[in-house]
Amino acid sequence: MQKCERKHSRCSISNESLPTRVIDVTSLTLRLVESKPTSTGTYAALSHCWGMCRSFLTTRSNLADRKSGFNIDDLLATFRNAVLVTKSLGIPYLWIDSICILQGDKEDWEIEGSKMADVYSNAYLTIAAANAAGDAEGFLKARKPEKILPVDIRFASSEKNIDEREIGIYIQPRCQPTTVYEPLDGRAWCLQERCLSPRILFFDTNALRWECIEKGWFEAGRGFKRQRLIVQEVIPRLLYNGTISYIGWYNMVENYTTRAISYPSDKLPALSALAAYAARESNDKYIAGLWKGDLRRGLLWCRQVRRNFRAHEPSKPFEDVRKSLDTAIAPSWSWASFQSAIHFTVMDPSSTDLEVLSCTNVIDVSIIVPGKNPYGEVASGYLIISAPLISFATDIGWDTTDVSEIAVNRAWEHNVLLCPELEIDISVESSFDHPAEIRCEVFGLPLTFSVDTAGNFYEEGDHIGRIKGDGEGWKIVHGIILCRKDDGGDRDCYVRVGCFRIHPVRLSDFMARVTEMPRRMVKIV
Repeated sequence: MQKCERKHSRCSISNESLPTRVIDVTSLTLRLVESKPTSTGTYAALSHCWGMCRSFLTTRSNLADRKSGFNIDDLLATFRNAVLVTKSLGIPYLWIDSICILQGDKEDWEIEGSKMADVYSNAYLTIAAANAAGDAEGFLKARKPEKILPVDIRFASSEKNIDEREIGIYIQPRCQPTTVYEPLDGRAWCLQERCLSPRILFFDTNALRWECIEKGWFEAGRGFKRQRLIVQEVIPRLLYNGTISYIGWYNMVENYTTRAISYPSDKLPALSALAAYAARESNDKYIAGLWKGDLRRGLLWCRQVRRNFRAHEPSKPFEDVRKSLDTAIAPSWSWASFQSAIHFTVMDPSSTDLEVLSCTNVIDVSIIVPGKNPYGEVASGYLIISAPLISFATDIGWDTTDVSEIAVNRAWEHNVLLCPELEIDISVESSFDHPAEIRCEVFGLPLTFSVDTAGNFYEEGDHIGRIKGDGEGWKIVHGIILCRKDDGGDRDCYVRVGCFRIHPVRLSDFMARVTEMPRRMVKIV
């Protein structure tokens, strides 16, 4: 910690303002202190899993008691451990969310939640209770004895009157970043805390680990390359060619959606501190988990599929979500509306150079935020895009006479669509967000295109060859699948139900076809 403070300029804390409330740990009796706007000081912040235990919370009714003082023995094990670590490091204040934010007070939660970016980015140190699945466990646990081989080496001396010297060497397995999936790694709320903190001390199952912005160390002293994302890598950033890259944000969101979250309504609030920091640094407009400057690429997400998991790694985010939530927590076009892990098309190695189609223009986008945190919960929202809509039909197979409900449902379940309007030999690959929600009339909204790097082949008898283009090259068109909102209202009001890609196409041929189609003002909610 001293080495980091001395040598790492990137890790220095530029703003030493205290959070609204902190715990004073300098005496035997602990006290909750309400700071003034001009108050400065050094404090540690705790990153932890709450677990099932919900005792010793600060509320409006017991705030005065917390300020008058309490004993360390009154605290849960994780909180007691955090106080001991803070005191032993000579840090006077400690911030714990469940004690420093008034629980059950929506107004205080929204105000303090909007300040979370500053809480973690200004903390001198973040204590990560990585090995504790709940606050009742504590993180200062007995560990398995390390495998150490002691070796005594004797040095003989050729000089007279000098005895042999002996030193002891202790040999242990080489330190590696932990392969154990710690409970803290699987919690959605903890990701932004990890990204925002300049210095983190991890209490892992088998070791103590330090990570700052510039370096990482194991407790045995061996260094390693930093493993975690930091906020500077998440912010939309200007590239040398004048464009802005949002790859860091998309990478973070994919990681975020693989983590467990107890309440679906927390999906956006649990990321609000990181969003607030990124918006402040990038001057871009944040819209329900996406950015206005890259909205058309940001709309291209699909459900992520995984089957294998490490021990203790949450698998629920990868469960097959058959139906949507009864109560929407975000507009259907936002990844936050989907309750499982997602993947962005732009993160595919073959689709990193997504280019926006000229036939599609964003006209307006708006969201309604019900609370005081502009980056928190979203009540509703809409997106208006001027674009042609492509009609899709479900592919019921070779037997075109079988148009029964069973055949249509089977086609929908297997993501099989046809595009009769284009009248060109193409493949339509689709992914529906909620396969159990059968919708017969669906439309495609084209958004971007990329180079078809896989190549295109034809089969003639026993011979397989590559299709040769005329120099223009083959492309993949990417877009989202829409269906009309089933409320009997505006026929040009739609909801997103999936995404698609059409390939192989020549862009000139595709644009010629869609240009002939009528442009619509498509409202997506």
